[in-house]
Amino acid sequence: MQPNIESQNELNSIIENLPDFVKVRKKIYKIKWLHPITIRKINQIILKEGNDDRASHQTAACIILNNFFKLKFIYPFLWRWFYYVKQYTEADLTEVIAVGKKKNSASIVLREYHIDDRYEGYDNGDDEERSVFYPSRTRYGAVWDFAKEHSWLMQPKRILFWTIPMYHYNCTMTNAQLDLIISDKPVSYLKPEKKKFGKPSAGAVEKAIEKFKERNKK
Repeated sequence: MQPNIESQNELNSIIENLPDFVKVRKKIYKIKWLHPITIRKINQIILKEGNDDRASHQTAACIILNNFFKLKFIYPFLWRWFYYVKQYTEADLTEVIAVGKKKNSASIVLREYHIDDRYEGYDNGDDEERSVFYPSRTRYGAVWDFAKEHSWLMQPKRILFWTIPMYHYNCTMTNAQLDLIISDKPVSYLKPEKKKFGKPSAGAVEKAIEKFKERNKK
């Protein structure tokens, strides 16, 4: 089934890393697809205790900056600018955070292109002759497995005084692009050979006789 226009536009937006624009009062901010380093920074904000009154301002600043050096040098000033100077309310920043959530993953494309449902029917463990598969339980584990064939993703990069680990994974690729790279891989399922009909064993014959006798007793 052909994906709809919305899904095709979404896929193009992910590939080209196209921005959305959000207006906060009179200021317009450009928001691109989030990098893993931005998402990790936001997770740290969410997990920090006693930070509830400033969390929205800090999260919005991360979503807008979305860059290693901007997060390192501009972020401490920007969230304070939002909180103390502009005094944005949570309602003012709602759309920024909503767009940030949308630009966090490729879930719409994975669903509409039937990428995330192609494994349906292959996860039941009732086939004794089937291989056992244990999926990665974390995103890091999935990327690490993928990077065995694409080691450039995991290479660190030194810029001036900073060594950035997993530079291309953290800072070059967006999280949505990584979703597609990791999930939309060609998969081949080898169906088990059908067993040929043969002479039943003595044990199988005895079991059949016993079942027949039990039915007749009833």
